[in-house]
This record gives sequence, structure tokens and C-alpha cells, in this order.
Amino acid sequence: NRVVQVVARYEEFVAMDDVELLAEYKTTGLPIETGLEKQELLQRFKMMLAWELLPEHALLQQLREERKTLHDLDAPLGEGEENRPRLIELLKVEFVRKSLAR
Repeated sequence: NRVVQVVARYEEFVAMDDVELLAEYKTTGLPIETGLEKQELLQRFKMMLAWELLPEHALLQQLREERKTLHDLDAPLGEGEENRPRLIELLKVEFVRKSLAR
């Protein structure tokens, strides 16, 4: 079951020490800000894991709510799950944009 896998992955993150968790975080492509604490890293991992569980239409809706004009989404989307990686990457881009704007 996908939910069980995601929960198990999150528990792996929780069990990591700070150095391991930061190393894992660096692989996500999300911004690494000075002073990120373990709780903030865990929140970000939880957010990304939640994206993995959302159906494609919910990912698209979340993107539209995050940013009202996403030109990347103007192109028609196909049916099925083939767009999931693209939508998750766009959510990451939006997260980075907001982080840099702070």
C-alpha cells in the first residue's frame, strides 16, 4: 500500500540524525537555508511525501492555488499519472520561489 510506504519513509527521516537528514534533504533540490533545524526539515519532507500521495488533479489544484498564473500549466495535460513527476517538480519550484521571496 502506497500510504504505508510513505509513512515508513517518513519514519526513516525521523530516525535520522541531523547530518543524515540534511544530506538526504540536499538530494531534493529544495533550498538549503542557514539554520534549518530538524523539525523544519521533517516538515518539508512531510510536505513532499504528501505530494506523492495526492492524485494528479489535486496536485494541479494545489499548484494553481499556490500561484495564480503558471504558464507551464497552460499546455494540455494528458490523462493518467504520467504528469505526476512534472507536477511535483513544479510544486518544488513554487516552494523555492516562495522561500527566496522571504
